[in-house]
Amino acid sequence: MTIKGSRSERKRRNVIGSIYIAFEGFKTEPNYFKAIDSLRLYDSSKFTLLPRNKSEKGKSNAKNVLKFLENNQRWIESNNNRCPWSIFITRLVEAIVDKYKPLELILYRETIKKHDNHSDSIFEEIRAINDELFKLMKQEHKIIGGSDVDVVEALPIAKEYLNKRYRNYTFEEIIPNDFEPPVSFGNNHYVMIIDRDQMTNKEEMLHDVIKSCEKNGYTLVMTNPNFELWVAMHLNGYKHNDMMDCIKEMVNQQSRKKEDRTVSGELGPIKYVKTLYPAYRKNSDFKFITKEMVDTAIKRSKQYPNEIEILKNPLNDDDLSSVGTNMARLFSIFENGDTIETGLFGNIQIYRAG
Repeated sequence: MTIKGSRSERKRRNVIGSIYIAFEGFKTEPNYFKAIDSLRLYDSSKFTLLPRNKSEKGKSNAKNVLKFLENNQRWIESNNNRCPWSIFITRLVEAIVDKYKPLELILYRETIKKHDNHSDSIFEEIRAINDELFKLMKQEHKIIGGSDVDVVEALPIAKEYLNKRYRNYTFEEIIPNDFEPPVSFGNNHYVMIIDRDQMTNKEEMLHDVIKSCEKNGYTLVMTNPNFELWVAMHLNGYKHNDMMDCIKEMVNQQSRKKEDRTVSGELGPIKYVKTLYPAYRKNSDFKFITKEMVDTAIKRSKQYPNEIEILKNPLNDDDLSSVGTNMARLFSIFENGDTIETGLFGNIQIYRAG
């Protein structure tokens, strides 16, 4: 596996049939797949994780992930210096962190803003660089087609801006090669991983995203209600009924006005995961995952609905029949290169009224 922006990525390995994966999450899903890579279950050269622009944190939804993946495809398959802005700023920040270590704490410092019963972590320094530098590029007429830049022309402006912001550095080590996409042989496959998440991914948005993925030939991996359902399936002691009780409680609480909710804190699959593995956190490194646990999760997931047309349906107190995931499809692609798989309806009772 290659992580964008890492030193190993700059070797530009010639990989035919690469799989590029975009995530809605910024930590949980990427950390999970880094752990999967460390298990060496598959040919790790096959898949590359695409990091999100941290200035977008707090704005995550399926539509944004789709746009991000489309930008990456255009960048990866282009044969020129033109680079989408979101990728340019992401690679710029990663180059700074990689080559100027003292700035890592400044750029990756998180400002925690409280919103009712949850917190929103936002990288304010990165967001400021993103907004100010984009404005400067527009003033210098370096924005192409509304959102792209020519790396060769844009980089000197970016480095001059950074030098004024961080006066102890010249940023001469950042070079155009840091912004080169992987070598493309036109046989790439693109995957986006999202949660159904009724709070951020509304039905109309999901409909448009699903149609766009079909049009673009992307594999859409969805978990309803969220990624922790898939995580829980790895764990010893997993029980279907206990998971469904936690999901029903979450749906019930989310359907109420905030002042009428009777349960606070983490709900749904993440609550259940913590009953099975108390040390679990959203930024866990997943080093506890084993090959046997992955095999177990794949087997369990196939007992649940795994067709997108079912997974996209909302949950409510009377109907939890769309709880499930098609994550097993992605592992089939890793193992076999198979991007076409017949969906299963599952063989366990998902929800029983009363």
